[in-house]
Amino acid sequence: MPINDPEKSENMRKSIRVYSGSSNRPLAQKIAEYLGVELSGLTLKQFANGEIYARYDETVRGADVFLIQSVAGGNVNDMLMEVLVAADAAAAQAVCAEMDAAFKKHLPANTRYHTPEGGFFFWLQVPGVDSTKLFMKAIDHGVAFVTGPSFYAGEGEGLDYMRTCFTFAQPEEIEEGVKRLAAAIKEL
Repeated sequence: MPINDPEKSENMRKSIRVYSGSSNRPLAQKIAEYLGVELSGLTLKQFANGEIYARYDETVRGADVFLIQSVAGGNVNDMLMEVLVAADAAAAQAVCAEMDAAFKKHLPANTRYHTPEGGFFFWLQVPGVDSTKLFMKAIDHGVAFVTGPSFYAGEGEGLDYMRTCFTFAQPEEIEEGVKRLAAAIKEL
């Protein structure tokens, strides 16, 4: 029986996202309808080499994410890998959003970066800040990054760039790490 209380239904729509793996989309659609929410967008692809790719069509930050997927039948391994890859993509997206918010909150206003749609890293530019000098200050504050010149062939190129990784940290660690990086920048 679907939920009929409009207030409960509206709150649920805000906090629940239902996604479908490739094994049983009709079941996922029925579950979403029962809950009074729309089936959310998830792109799943399998490459020729068997690798699986998952990308959510919208942010999952702050939402309860449910992936409907049967892991019974002829392609058990593929179906299970879809679940694992989709779960990993949801976690990485949420942590990426945390880092984006922390950058906006703590780093200098002239900091430039593009929020990645996948991957593991943010590529930052802090104009006027030499990342090779900042690196040692950051280490003193207990954080690290890869300096920009590491990615450039020419002498002195990329000095105000740095690459930061977001995938292996918890949200509270990200907030603290960005605060420490901001403190190191202020000391230069």
